[in-house]
Amino acid sequence: MKVFRELKIRGQQSQLDELIRDISASSGSGWKRDTNQEQYVNRATSGQDMYCFTCSALPRRKATSLWLCAEPGELHVTNIVPQGAGSLSRDEYNTILLEFWRRFVKPVESRPGFEVQLGEADFGIDHWLSGEAADRLRSFSVGANKATGASHPRDRERWNSFVVAAHDENAQLDAQTLARWLHEEGGWSDSAANDLAIEYERGRDLLSSYQKTVDVGSR
Repeated sequence: MKVFRELKIRGQQSQLDELIRDISASSGSGWKRDTNQEQYVNRATSGQDMYCFTCSALPRRKATSLWLCAEPGELHVTNIVPQGAGSLSRDEYNTILLEFWRRFVKPVESRPGFEVQLGEADFGIDHWLSGEAADRLRSFSVGANKATGASHPRDRERWNSFVVAAHDENAQLDAQTLARWLHEEGGWSDSAANDLAIEYERGRDLLSSYQKTVDVGSR
């Protein structure tokens, strides 16, 4: 399943400050630093410095603004947004992120003290779930009647088993990601996938509330 890639750069603060200066000085091929946007955003941002680098439109990319957030010992890309109306697909976003990395970060990532983390573009459901919980989700998705969701007793049993497993392991899978997986990988209709995702979120909330009640009662 395609995701928006992440880019994180870690190092000593002096190294990160130098990197920002290097990127600003070596901009080219339509890339440049936009300090006007930075000033506008940083006035409204407390405790964080944001850096903005823009690129012009080319056949392979849209005109966009890439935002770097500076935290102690780390820079990371928080967003890439088109300069005009609309939004970026995951492929468009990742293409621009990869170009920024290749042009400005890759040449210096071998310097002592730097640690660069470039996230993957595709993840399986196992990225958010343990093997057991993922298997329960797959078992439900493959065996369920996709016209009726989890209404059949056997489908409901498999679905509940998955939700309980996700709760027990405090899985990081959110409802939006689950809906995407069900639709893109599981073959569910968009509406059915969204309905199940809502059920999942409500089920996790209910189990969490119940667990808090049990924990309080056991004290």
